[in-house]
Amino acid sequence: MGFLYDGMYRARRAIKLMFKNSKRLYKPYTSIIKRRWDHQLRQGIHCAAYLLNPHFQYDKENFCMKYEVMQGLVELIGNKDICPKSTAIMNEVRLFRDNLESFGKLIALTMAKEMQPGK
Repeated sequence: MGFLYDGMYRARRAIKLMFKNSKRLYKPYTSIIKRRWDHQLRQGIHCAAYLLNPHFQYDKENFCMKYEVMQGLVELIGNKDICPKSTAIMNEVRLFRDNLESFGKLIALTMAKEMQPGK
């Protein structure tokens, strides 16, 4: 699911670059993508999967820093039925996001690009 979010983000960004960031030129195309994304696919779980995937999280140059990304994760974790230990989980997310403790070690950063998230 994270790859789906990343693909949509990159597609919109590539279209904007193709039209040299001229809103008048790129808006008809990006609005089609945005409308489809908003009505059919955009859900907090996509944002959470994107944020929690080290492949994207540690790619500082291309990572989407939009508010909706963190908000999707917060909403998912904040659901008490799914995550009864939300405070502890959010602390772990902070360590992951900020490359602290074991997440900041060179081996962890290197493997983030090579290993699938589920492994």
